[in-house]
Amino acid sequence: MANNENLIPLNQRTKRVQREIQSKAGITSAKNRRQKKIDEHYFKILMGLPISGEKNIAKLLEMGVDPKNFKNEMLPALSLMKLIVEKNDLDAIKYGDELMGKNPSLELKKQELEIKRRQSKDFNSKNTNAMYGDEDDKLLEAFKGIKIDWNDET
Repeated sequence: MANNENLIPLNQRTKRVQREIQSKAGITSAKNRRQKKIDEHYFKILMGLPISGEKNIAKLLEMGVDPKNFKNEMLPALSLMKLIVEKNDLDAIKYGDELMGKNPSLELKKQELEIKRRQSKDFNSKNTNAMYGDEDDKLLEAFKGIKIDWNDET
């Protein structure tokens, strides 16, 4: 662990030193972003390759996957399924649900937002009626039976 007594906050350093530190951080950040982009590119290439390895092929065949569809992309899903089925790993189950679009906490948040939206809508409509009463409704009711000829210029 660092000795907190030796640490100097950035705002207590000179402007020149601040710029040097920030410049180094920016350079390192850019380098890491470039490396991540390269890693993602190669990962996509590798995931698109056909599966190799007898064990992997046998497992996918056992699960009923069509051999024409064998790609390395399936291996992470296969490992995830193995964790879920064999070890009943709760984190793996949650991650699998997220991949499938079944995130219970996200669903709960969506439901809460929908309830708040409805309550807000009810609140706004009650306040509008309180301000204007039922005058708008009465006005609309009065115009229901009237036919308007828009071509009439009188």
